[in-house]
Amino acid sequence: MNYLIVNVLFFFSGFASLVLEVTWSRLIGILFGHTVQGASIVLASYFAGMTIGYFLGRRLVTKKMSPLAVYGICEIFAGLWALAVPGVLGWSQDHLPFVSGQYDSLFMQTSLRSLYAFVLLLPSTVAMGVTLPAVASFIRRFDPDQLGRKVVIAYGINTAGAVAGTLAVTTILMAFVGIQGASFTGALLAVAVGVIAVIFSTRLTLPITQTLASNATFKEVSKWPSLTNCTLAVCSGFCTLALQVLYTRLFSLVFHNSTYSFSTVVMAFLIALSAASLLFSRFNKILSIPTNMAALQQTGGVAVSISALLFLVITDLSYFGSVGNFTTYILSCAGLALAIIAIPVSICGMLLPWTWLQTDKNVAVEQQVARLSALNTTAAAIGSLVTCFVLLPFIGLWTSFALIASIYILNGAIIAFSTDQQKKQTLIFSTIALIFIVSSWKISTDRGHGTEEGDMIARFESAYGWVDVIETDESGLKLRQNIHYGLGSSGSISMERRQALIPLLLHPEPKSVLFLGLATGTTAGAAADISTVERIDIVELVPDVVNAAKLFSEFNRNILDNPKTTVFVNDGRHYLKQTTKRYDVITSDLFVPWESMTGYLYTVEHYQEALKKLTPNGIFTQWIPLWQLGQKEFEMIADSFAKVFPHTSVFYGKNDFKWSILGLMGSALPIDVNFQSLSARLEQQPSPLPKDKSWFHAIDDLFDLYTGDWPKREDAVLNTDNFPRVEFSTPITAWTTNQRLRYQTLENYKNMVFDKLPMSGNLLINGHSLTQEESDKIRRNQKFKFEASRK
Repeated sequence: MNYLIVNVLFFFSGFASLVLEVTWSRLIGILFGHTVQGASIVLASYFAGMTIGYFLGRRLVTKKMSPLAVYGICEIFAGLWALAVPGVLGWSQDHLPFVSGQYDSLFMQTSLRSLYAFVLLLPSTVAMGVTLPAVASFIRRFDPDQLGRKVVIAYGINTAGAVAGTLAVTTILMAFVGIQGASFTGALLAVAVGVIAVIFSTRLTLPITQTLASNATFKEVSKWPSLTNCTLAVCSGFCTLALQVLYTRLFSLVFHNSTYSFSTVVMAFLIALSAASLLFSRFNKILSIPTNMAALQQTGGVAVSISALLFLVITDLSYFGSVGNFTTYILSCAGLALAIIAIPVSICGMLLPWTWLQTDKNVAVEQQVARLSALNTTAAAIGSLVTCFVLLPFIGLWTSFALIASIYILNGAIIAFSTDQQKKQTLIFSTIALIFIVSSWKISTDRGHGTEEGDMIARFESAYGWVDVIETDESGLKLRQNIHYGLGSSGSISMERRQALIPLLLHPEPKSVLFLGLATGTTAGAAADISTVERIDIVELVPDVVNAAKLFSEFNRNILDNPKTTVFVNDGRHYLKQTTKRYDVITSDLFVPWESMTGYLYTVEHYQEALKKLTPNGIFTQWIPLWQLGQKEFEMIADSFAKVFPHTSVFYGKNDFKWSILGLMGSALPIDVNFQSLSARLEQQPSPLPKDKSWFHAIDDLFDLYTGDWPKREDAVLNTDNFPRVEFSTPITAWTTNQRLRYQTLENYKNMVFDKLPMSGNLLINGHSLTQEESDKIRRNQKFKFEASRK
């Protein structure tokens, strides 16, 4: 009964820890930017604190205090500190210069942020780290005969709790109680677990014999595990997190990459790790034999290699599209992730529990668990960082899989050679396994290029995925990310340029321009055609996109080499927060609303920051791909936009039955167009680019795209930092039949809403609103173009 209660508590410890880790990542990401570097800072800080906690726990549980009480106090402390984290982050945004980005040195800024995140999370993460050795010590006192096996079971149950926490926080908590609410839920759960543990510890009475045995343990020598075990623990930690990064990257090539699909990969990985511990505890007598574990680890290395090849065979890197409703889609994602991940990770995940049990009898198991877990966690953080910033950019996805698989072959050899058993057989098996891994790598490399739409011109690879430039007959030169996400093409040059030209021509004299998102650079390149523009700033999250855009110089006016242009590789949201510049025009690109973290580019807080960075008569434009969302999501974005900007005008970027694009144009003052000045500017049309029909030849061409003014609705549901509803709602709509704004659904919504928007007050001509006659003419022209697109 005692053991059962501790396992239940340890399950909820894992649950609370994952809820906190996920919410901390988002809260800190809002401040530091949702970049790979920002995510790495949080992960490294989390693991560093856990490592310290493992070492500290080893000392705390050797005192005469009840280990269950130590466990409970640490959970209470972790939870109470976690309750304060959101508030501290909010305070730091206004009071700490390095948080708001007021440092010119990127190195100094990154270093200070890393240190800050580490210090901020340290109290909670250290307390979390203490819990594992505390539980190990508790089990030793109550069931010393089954100590090793039950510690491994407890670890597996804790990991199972992490699976449940991941599922709850991504599907329920963040969507229904918000990011801060989810964080508070995790914190309060940790406190509750701690209180129950402390109460329970006061009601336990140890038999005299167990008490004496336990006290005797406090006199045991403190001794480090063998060099072999330490090496294996390090390799296990490094490879485990490296594999998590690699599998996440692998599935991003075929999934829609929402929070939901990402969580299926994480859960599949954690399920496999939990299964590894539980299976090892069940068969520990067999698997504890070094030769058996050596063979198992080498088999795991082969399984890792096979998993990458199996992924290619099953998916052929085709888009994992709609299969029924959204629930069916997510269950299918989970099934595919488990099919690829479960066996290799379950096999390889047994290595850490195995090292725990290879201990000197004079050393307490909790010491062994603490030290080896500390080494493992440290190596895990390093493995994640090295994979993101070294392996993927320099050797690529398939070679990285082969490398990690080879390390597991090496792990098996280390185990076998350290015991002087079956060296010859180990060498033979290792050689065969490595040959198989090399063969699998060669097949994966040859086959794993993705669906070929045309000729591959260039591929760039990093932690953000693949960025490809391809030549196609249909679209011309095309830019894509992770095979299935188009970022623009030379065939859509007119549409992309108009995304910049519409607000630039509506502004009376734009001098400073900011583009959030670069893609092919065609949109930003349109600013070079406006004679008044003196400064063009571009913010792009993915460094490889900047390199790829150079190949589109024929279509983007060679904008990257323009002396007026400055490119910032940064999160667009974060750049707006940290910059002190003001702009006449800010244009926000078409961001896929269902992708994880993209919802933060559609929030009230983001628009508030954008309004602060506009000049008095400046214009902020948010372009929206209507075919990627439904009525509910569009209205959340539009209402959030209108909540911030005193004047919100709506323009078509493309009035199309299937692929409509809409722009929300926000300003502090009404947009007042001088008829004579605009006519003169339109007459100064530069030389057109190939296949370019973007320039407006008359004012009517521009005004025919004007849809009306979006009203402020007091009862509107908004998209905010705390409730990024668009991110959680759009994937469900996207995978639900006939809910996205395209085809007949779009036409119905257009008739009910867009065609009835008022055309007065926000857009003026020479200081006057459009007349009813002018408005009716615009509506007729829009209807004609929409009907033409249907054909």
